[in-house]
Amino acid sequence: MKKGIDKTFMDYGIRREDLAIVEATCELNGIDSDWLEEYILKPYHTEKSKSEYPVLKEKEAEKIVSKALEQIK
Repeated sequence: MKKGIDKTFMDYGIRREDLAIVEATCELNGIDSDWLEEYILKPYHTEKSKSEYPVLKEKEAEKIVSKALEQIK
């Protein structure tokens, strides 16, 4: 097991092992995991880092998902 800072956690707020599960689920469902990481996970983590709450409010999460969906239209 590698020691040190987990870049995946730094970028997305999710552990590398958990991201592997997300990627496998995306693959099984025909979703591009790179798209999910770039347009959902990374913005969510950025906004969550700015927030005083441990999770974003539903409205903020909906904005992130809506903006991401605009990228595929």
